[in-house]
Amino acid sequence: MKVCFVITSFSYFLSHRYELLKELALKHDVVLATDLSEISPAHIQAMKNQQIELIHLSQRRKLSVIEYVKYLNRLYKVIKKIRPDSIFLITLELTLFGGILSRLDKSRCKWNFVISGLGSFYDAQKLRYKIFKAILFLNIRFILNKSKSTFIFQNPDNQQLFIRNNLINKENSRIIFGNGISLLKKNLADLSFVQPRFCFVGRLAKSKGIVEFISASKMINQSYPNIEFLVAGNFEAGSEDYCSMEFYNSIKKLTHINFIGYLEHKKVYEIYKTGDVFVLPSYGEGLPKAALEAASLSLPLILTDVPGCRECIEENGLLVQSQNSRALKQAMEEFINNPQLINTMGKKSLEICSKKFSIEKIAGDYEKLILR
Repeated sequence: MKVCFVITSFSYFLSHRYELLKELALKHDVVLATDLSEISPAHIQAMKNQQIELIHLSQRRKLSVIEYVKYLNRLYKVIKKIRPDSIFLITLELTLFGGILSRLDKSRCKWNFVISGLGSFYDAQKLRYKIFKAILFLNIRFILNKSKSTFIFQNPDNQQLFIRNNLINKENSRIIFGNGISLLKKNLADLSFVQPRFCFVGRLAKSKGIVEFISASKMINQSYPNIEFLVAGNFEAGSEDYCSMEFYNSIKKLTHINFIGYLEHKKVYEIYKTGDVFVLPSYGEGLPKAALEAASLSLPLILTDVPGCRECIEENGLLVQSQNSRALKQAMEEFINNPQLINTMGKKSLEICSKKFSIEKIAGDYEKLILR
């Protein structure tokens, strides 16, 4: 079967879906349509080695009607050239474009829309988000060809939200928990008398909970001055949702914070190997890949009780209230005062990853959709 994935940027594909496409390419002709403007020769060769065909699809450069129309036209030409049996469009924005094109498509192609997460988008109050949401929902409800479309969600909360809004029904939707994690093993130390290290890996954005993480770390530092905190993540000055430059600079000055900053994805696993407990106080996720990667290395998790995050916790960590630094601090104290939980819950993390989130399990779920 010829299978096409449409993803806005190559870097996003590389960090989130490379392993999945590599697995699917073992059985199918896999094509990746994405922006290749900044791809390196080494990555081109790596994709050839994995038999993943690359098609250039330049990104939308700005927020305007003209740019949307141009992008829609480029996407239409790419899909017409590929002529896939199944197509997977990743993110809400591509769902908007794909919904229009699915109505125009006269082939037997199966259209799959991957809702990787709503994050803070759904509740955003800015006018442009409200307009985009209204257009998206109208598109799904009245334009999209539902007879040959499937919506893929990474958590049941997002699926139920679309069902409640009469956008989809249960029959044309699926839950697939993420993009698959390669399982790794970490030698678990005897932490009975060791001070645990807490690590945060993610964009330095308000919606990822970096403000609450730093606030809780300061409270912990007052009572437990030897506890170390690791922070790794990308920062874009002035970008919406990212923390302020003033806050960013203040993090780097904190003596109890080991600030690592941006890391290439392949190097992020070094953080998980160094840390003992993974913390992500996010306001909402599709399914947090960083948390699953940490869990695959037998780290227990502290996550917020929000869509996407709660699916990652089954006796392998603690859920806390979102946007509550004090609750986060109390969860950290549980591991400080009971370090044996790190081994116990860490082993559970690896078990859950194997059962629910492994690359073999997730690739199998996609395989069923391709062959249906």
